[in-house]
Amino acid sequence: ADALRGALVGATAVVHCAAWPGPSARPPPAVEALGTAAAPSIGLEPCEPSQLLRDNAAATSAVCDFAVRANVRRLVFSSSAFSMGYSHAVSGPQAYKPLYLPIDENHPPLPYETYGLSKHVGEQVLETAARTARSTSFVSLRFTNIVKSEMWGTLPWPSPSEERPLTLLMWAYCHEEDVIDAHVQSVLRASAAADGEHEAYLLAAPDTRFREPTMALAERLLGLGSVRQAMPVEGNASVLDASKAYRRLGFRPRSWQDGDSPPLTMSARSLWAPAPSPAAVRAGADPAMRNFDLSGFVLDCGAALPPGARLAYRVHGPPLGEGEGLILHPTSFDCVHDEVEYNLGPEAALDSSRYTVIVANMLGNGVSFSPSTLATSGDGTPMASYPPLVSIADNVRAQHRLLA
Repeated sequence: ADALRGALVGATAVVHCAAWPGPSARPPPAVEALGTAAAPSIGLEPCEPSQLLRDNAAATSAVCDFAVRANVRRLVFSSSAFSMGYSHAVSGPQAYKPLYLPIDENHPPLPYETYGLSKHVGEQVLETAARTARSTSFVSLRFTNIVKSEMWGTLPWPSPSEERPLTLLMWAYCHEEDVIDAHVQSVLRASAAADGEHEAYLLAAPDTRFREPTMALAERLLGLGSVRQAMPVEGNASVLDASKAYRRLGFRPRSWQDGDSPPLTMSARSLWAPAPSPAAVRAGADPAMRNFDLSGFVLDCGAALPPGARLAYRVHGPPLGEGEGLILHPTSFDCVHDEVEYNLGPEAALDSSRYTVIVANMLGNGVSFSPSTLATSGDGTPMASYPPLVSIADNVRAQHRLLA
């Protein structure tokens, strides 16, 4: 306890990864009794299921308590997609069967063994703490079994078969560096979770480990052909929906199909470059809108904006230098330039008959440089990544550059 307390002194964020990292090698008693456990496809832990549950849950509870006492602002928990329902039994009544596909954060966790249960309990510890720790935010990352860099070349795997079955959640995967980056973004991005709130995110590549279409494989091996599709599972799309992490963490996982021809065709790919809002589309079509080049502009986080990055703005009133002065009118993140025009006019708050008024769209609002404005390749993959953090200070400096 003293060591943990001391380690957290002065910390603003904590990432909790320590745990037994996988299911126990010993199946649940009923699975063991029937002998329905499949040969493991990953290394399992050499401890009793009860010990695994006790150790993992107690460690998460202790870290959470000490983090709150130390006034840590953000606690990130390495949870697991196995909390949704890994089972030692791959088929039959003891196997995991989702309520719908692809599985998202709205799908209830249905753990079948104590590792998945320990991660679910850990998330509930954070959920409980968030109800009283109103100045701390909590993030749980439910990532899949990772693929290490040196093993990336083994993908794709041969499709599972009746002789070589594979539990459903093991169809999903994620590169180890993408999981690491998601942890970093969970610390850096204010949007990951609000103070006094707990947010869970599924992390997975957009496809499965196999070439075979996902639903055909699920029907043939697991009898899941009739399971409801919450959104179309096209081609070999993943059984996990990571779109929440795409939107709020900037999660851009790599796929073993990157660079293949023809390009990957699945609905999840469209999430890599989010569609602009209707307001942003309308404002972006304004013929009077102007663009200021921000290529190479360095943000406070250290990232430089890619070529073609722009600050979009509109000028109202007399030309610059011919009026009685200049007024800069910023927008908010959920507002575009034509939505503030009620402030402008001869009898409005800002008299644009006397003053030159420049209305600048904030970075990230869908008109200026934003995730939806990133140039993309033919399969919808952004040709540049969105920065990990764009701050208010970055917007102030960008608009100062516009006026300079």
